[in-house]
Amino acid sequence: MKDPGYVLDTDNESSIALKDNLLKYLSKWPWFVISVVLCLFFGYLYVRYASIVYASEAKIKIIDDSKEFDIATDALSLLGGGSKINLDNEIAVIKSYRLLDQVVSSLNLDIEYYESGTLKHQQIFEAPFLVSKLFPENSLEKTMVYHVSLTDKDMKITDLEGQVFTMDSSAISFTKADFPIQMTRNANVDFESSKNRDYFVQIHNKKETVLNLIKTLTVEPITTDSDVLSIGMHSESPKLAETILNEIVTTFNEDGIMDRQLVSKRTLDFIDDRFLYLSARAGLY
Repeated sequence: MKDPGYVLDTDNESSIALKDNLLKYLSKWPWFVISVVLCLFFGYLYVRYASIVYASEAKIKIIDDSKEFDIATDALSLLGGGSKINLDNEIAVIKSYRLLDQVVSSLNLDIEYYESGTLKHQQIFEAPFLVSKLFPENSLEKTMVYHVSLTDKDMKITDLEGQVFTMDSSAISFTKADFPIQMTRNANVDFESSKNRDYFVQIHNKKETVLNLIKTLTVEPITTDSDVLSIGMHSESPKLAETILNEIVTTFNEDGIMDRQLVSKRTLDFIDDRFLYLSARAGLY
C-alpha cells in the first residue's frame, strides 16, 4: 500500500489561528488603553492619599538575676543550680494591662491628635495645643471628637453637635463651665507656624485605649535561643511609636527594679525575724 501524496501543514494553520485571535483583540484596543489609564490613575490616588503606616521596633535584653550573687537570689542558685529565664512570663508582663495602663496614663494616649488634609487626616505626635480632660477616668462612654481651626485671631473648637467655642490666639489656656476639656498651648510647638491649619482631636475611653495597645503590640524573642525580646508596633506617626516603645521599656525596667526591691525587703525581713526568733530561743534576749 502506497503512502498518500499529501502532508498536513500544522504550522501554517497555527499561525493563521494566532493571527485571527490577535486581530480579534486588537479591535478592542481602546478598552485596553482605558483600563491601563484607569489603573494608573487609581494607583496614583492610593499612593497619594492612603495613610502611611510605619513599623517601629525596640529591643530589650532580659537579664537572669539568679546569676548574680545577691541576698535575694534563690537558694538553688547558691547551691549551683542556676535558674533559666522564662521569656513567656516577661512577655506577659510587658503586655499586661497593669503595665500598659501606666504607659497610657503617662503619655495620655487616650487623646489622639490629627492634622486635617484635603482628603485624609494624618495622626501627629504633637499638636500646637494640648488637651486635658475635666471628667473622671473611664467615665467616657463614646469617643469625643473636636475640630480645631487655628486662625490669626483665635482658635475655634467645634464639637460633634456643632457647638463652637472660641479661644483667643494670645491666651495660654481655655476652659468653660460647660466645656469638658481644657485647651492649652503647647510650648514645644511653634504656634505661629501652625496657624491657618485644621486639626482633629479624638478622646477615647482609657480602658479601650489600653486594650487596643495590647492588641497592637507585638512582643517576641528575636531568635528561639535568645534572651533579647523585640517589641514592635505600627503607627502613622513614627515619633509617637518611638515614644510609646521607649516608655514601655522604661516602665518595664522600673517595674522590675521595684519587684527586686520588694523581694530583697521580704528576704531581709524574714532573716531579721528568724534571727530574733533564734536569739530568743538561745536566751540572748
